[in-house]
Amino acid sequence: MPPQPPRRSIAEAVMSALSKGTVAEAIATYRKLKAQRPDEYRFNPGELNRVGYQVMKRGRLADAIELFKLNVEMYPQDGNVHDSLGEAYLARGDKALAAESYRRAVELDPKNADAARILKELEQSAPKAP
Repeated sequence: MPPQPPRRSIAEAVMSALSKGTVAEAIATYRKLKAQRPDEYRFNPGELNRVGYQVMKRGRLADAIELFKLNVEMYPQDGNVHDSLGEAYLARGDKALAAESYRRAVELDPKNADAARILKELEQSAPKAP
């Protein structure tokens, strides 16, 4: 059996699509490649996270949130992707959604001390229901 060529980075394909179009088009590219050429690309939570953080650093917070939401959809049992989505929500100032994401991150990865600390801070600063 001949050696398999290394898989290409799906992060690069998504970033390329994003540089030419909208986040919705980049997500459509991801879904299409995952469905049609799953053996050609590396599909894992880290790939999408990388894109999300690159986009976030460029100040495109809404796009980053959409990419992190896709990652959560693709890898719902990965605590780190919930943590990343929580971080993006927090950056946007959406504390309720951030707390929800961090809560899920801690449920999936109880050793995630950073997410647990942020969740505790969010819960302490949340307005109390009457």
